Amino acid sequence: MRTAAILVTALALLAATANTPLHAQSAEGEPYSAAEVAPLDAAGCPDGWYARGEAFLLQRDRAPRTAISADVDFTGAATVLLTTDNLHFGYEPGTRLTLGRQFGCNRIELSYFGLHDFSASAQVTSADAPSGTLQSAWAGFASPATIDPFDGADLHRITYGSRLHSAEINLRHQAEPASCLASTWLVGVRYLKVSEDFAFFSSVNDWMGNGPAYGTYAVTTNNDLLGGQLGTELVWSCTPRLSLGATAKGALLGSAAKKVAVFETVMPPPAAPYFRTEAGASGHTLASIVETGLFTEVQLTPRISARAGYDVILVSGLALAPQQLNFSDDPGAAGAIHLNGKSVYHGPSFGLNVVW
Repeated sequence: MRTAAILVTALALLAATANTPLHAQSAEGEPYSAAEVAPLDAAGCPDGWYARGEAFLLQRDRAPRTAISADVDFTGAATVLLTTDNLHFGYEPGTRLTLGRQFGCNRIELSYFGLHDFSASAQVTSADAPSGTLQSAWAGFASPATIDPFDGADLHRITYGSRLHSAEINLRHQAEPASCLASTWLVGVRYLKVSEDFAFFSSVNDWMGNGPAYGTYAVTTNNDLLGGQLGTELVWSCTPRLSLGATAKGALLGSAAKKVAVFETVMPPPAAPYFRTEAGASGHTLASIVETGLFTEVQLTPRISARAGYDVILVSGLALAPQQLNFSDDPGAAGAIHLNGKSVYHGPSFGLNVVW
C-alpha cells in the first residue's frame, strides 16, 4: 500500500507539472517540436539514439501451498503449523536499462531488467506445538518420529530465495500517428533467468539424551528461458509536455530447467555423526511470458524526460524450488522435476529518458 501511495503521488506531481513552463518549452511558451528534440528523417520520424535508466521495484507472489511442519496430538490428528504460505515477499529494488537506435519510424532496442533478490523466512518451535514436539511432512505428520532429526523436533525453519533477470532485443515500428494517439509494434527475442533456493532446517535440542541434532533439506533450481516475443505500445500525447502510455508483450520460450536436492544431518553418538546425500534432475518445457504496463512521461528539456510507470509480469513454465520438495520415504531422492510453476511479478518504476 505504501508503494502504491508513492506511485500515485508521483503520477499526480507529474500531471500537475504538465502545463507548467519549464525548459521543455521555447521562449514563447510553446512546446518544442520533434525536430528540436531529435533530427527527423524524410518521413518526419525522429532519427537518433535514446537511452533510459529506471529504478524498478518488484514484488512476486507466493509459491503454491506446501505443508512443512505440524503438531500431532495423542490421537494422531495433525494440526499444520508451518507452510509455504507463511513466506511473504516484499518489494525488492532492481533496475531497468534501455538503449535504442531510431532509424526513422523503425527502432532497434536493447533492454535489461533485474538485480532483484527476493527472500523470505518463517519458523515454528516446540512452544507452538501443544504436544511439545514438531513433526515433518516426511512422517506424513504422524507420530512416532520416522526421519531424524526432522520429526520430534524442537525447531522447524524454512527459507526461500528467488532471483530474476530479463534481457531482450526488439525491432520496433511506429505506425503513422492518428491525432493524439501513436502506436508502435515490436517483434524480438527474449531471455529470462529465474534461479531459486529453498531450505528446510530442523533441530532437536537433546536427541535421546545424547545432545543436539540438526538437519537440512535444501533444493535449488535454475530456469533458462529463450524465445520470441511480440508486443505493442500505445502513447497518448495531446498536451504540450505530458504523455500517457500502455504496453503489452507476449513471449513463447523454450525452457531448460534443473534442480539439485541436498539432504544432510548432524547427529550425536551413537548415530552416524554426519550424513549427506545429493541428487538432481533436469527437464525441458514450453514457457510463456505475458507483460503489461502503464506509464507517463513529462518532458523536462528538449532531450530529457521523466518517466514513471507500473508493470505486471506473468511467467509460466517454471521449476519453482518449493514445488520440488520430495517428502517420500527416501529423503535423499530428488524425484522428478516439476515444470508447471507460475510466478507473478508487479511493481512501480521511476527514471529518466534521454535522446540525442
